[in-house]
Amino acid sequence: MISTYINSEEMFESVLEGYRNYNAKQGAAVIKKLDEIRLRGRKRDMTGQYPAPCRQSPMVLVVGEKMGSDKRSLQQEISANKWSNVSVHGARLPLPFGTHHTKLSIFESETGLHIIVSTANLVEGDWDQKTQCFYYASGPFLNSGSVATEKGFSKDLCDYLSEYHLSDLTYWIDRIKNCDLSDISDRLVFSVPGYHQVPRLNKFGHPSLAQLLRNRPVPEQSARRLFLAQCSSIGSLGAKRETWLLPQFLHSLQGAKEPGLVLKYVCYR
Repeated sequence: MISTYINSEEMFESVLEGYRNYNAKQGAAVIKKLDEIRLRGRKRDMTGQYPAPCRQSPMVLVVGEKMGSDKRSLQQEISANKWSNVSVHGARLPLPFGTHHTKLSIFESETGLHIIVSTANLVEGDWDQKTQCFYYASGPFLNSGSVATEKGFSKDLCDYLSEYHLSDLTYWIDRIKNCDLSDISDRLVFSVPGYHQVPRLNKFGHPSLAQLLRNRPVPEQSARRLFLAQCSSIGSLGAKRETWLLPQFLHSLQGAKEPGLVLKYVCYR
């Protein structure tokens, strides 16, 4: 049922809600069973993408606590099925707004690391029924005795993982530091929930982007400058564009007085 129904997650929620409203022991038992099936399907779908010899490799998952995946339910399912190679952690979300929405995957092979940032969540429907894309980077492990230069992309990635404050991620931070990512000129711009003061504020989100762009060549004054941004929620952009969108976000993109900005809102027809 999970693999064939196009909106399996929505279907499960609808069925579960119906049984929640049915005050009977049988309803509670069905709810528990359906939740178990759903969680098994999530794990099976993820591990099913691995080559068979790799399915027992150690896996570390970090999921959202307040929205999205339920850490406690996943831990119970892992324990019940004795998946000793899988560990799951909850991302700390100190604010009532926002979600853990990284979609970052790091894979270790015998020769190096493979890093993916995708537009898809780690659910079957996102990959099978929707158009998605992903960013990919890789690098080889350093030879014995070589010293990595932690800067640029490598430093961005280590800084981001460090913000989780999870001991299980120390291994991955060390692996990144022992990987040659010097050929990657890209930079990672990431957000961390919470209230931040300068100079820490400039490490995250669009202020971080502004810092990076300050070191880039400035285009000709006569050149046409148009920025294209995409968002899935417009409720938090402010009642007026002068409140936040133009003086802060657009300023971080360029810092110019009158650059153009087009904002796309994705919708279904």
